[in-house]
Amino acid sequence: MGTRLNNSILFSENIEKLVRSTNMSYIDAVLHYCEKNKLEPETAGKMVSGKLKQNIQEEAENLHLIATSAKLPL
Repeated sequence: MGTRLNNSILFSENIEKLVRSTNMSYIDAVLHYCEKNKLEPETAGKMVSGKLKQNIQEEAENLHLIATSAKLPL
């Protein structure tokens, strides 16, 4: 369990760095990372959690790839 958590944190940090340095979208950054590191996207999906998961969901909703979730009015 501890190794998986460390991998998940490291994966999230790498994706965040890639997004900041290249202005790539989160979805594209994950796919690019997978291709570069010979990692199956399904495996990467298991490592997505927390803030990264939220960012990918928001991006997918904005691109109309998934249904928009309910949000509290601000």
